[in-house]
Amino acid sequence: MEKLRAIQTAAYERGLVELNRSAEGSVQRLRKREPGSGREIHQHTCIDRMAKRLSVAWKTVPRKSNLETFRDVSKPQEWFASDPVR
Repeated sequence: MEKLRAIQTAAYERGLVELNRSAEGSVQRLRKREPGSGREIHQHTCIDRMAKRLSVAWKTVPRKSNLETFRDVSKPQEWFASDPVR
């Protein structure tokens, strides 16, 4: 559970806000507060506590969809930090 909280904290630090949560609380969807640029355009994140993973989906111009899924807590933190466009 600590790993998932660390992932959630990393997401909040990157400007993500809660969009909704499943009735059981096992899945939480987040989105960027403001659309940005680079990897941050139309970014949505899903934290799945049952599967212990975080998935980040984003769209870039011209309409390309991208998806990254992480199971290790350090990987999304590194990925968020490596975004060259801020």
